Amino acid sequence: MKPLVNLLVLALGTAAVGPGATAGAADAAAQAQAPVAQAATPASIEAGRQLYQRWCLSCHAAGPGHPGTTALDALYKGAVPSVLEQGTSLDATAIAYFVRNGRSTMPTFRKSEIDDRELDDIAAYLTARKPKAAQHE
Repeated sequence: MKPLVNLLVLALGTAAVGPGATAGAADAAAQAQAPVAQAATPASIEAGRQLYQRWCLSCHAAGPGHPGTTALDALYKGAVPSVLEQGTSLDATAIAYFVRNGRSTMPTFRKSEIDDRELDDIAAYLTARKPKAAQHE
């Protein structure tokens, strides 16, 4: 599944820096795709869980009435889990990209809302339960 995520990130980055885009947009897209550096610890995973509940769960929880889950279900048609907490295909780079750049109905989150450390923690939480094979695809 990781190639699918990488392709999606690449496509979004290309769309953001397509014809007529500024060099600043290209730099922003490249920075947004930079790997998240923090190593996951039990404390960062727990902090990420709490931050996910605060910032993400209202749109990405299971069931109807959650626009992020609904959008992912429509996009992937069941090929990957539409509930982010159940997925294994996102890595920290993709999570950082979507949080900072948004997608479709998902808003962007500025560093004044979710700072880089908090974003690292959210990524640690969402990637902590990945099976070992999925981490190295």
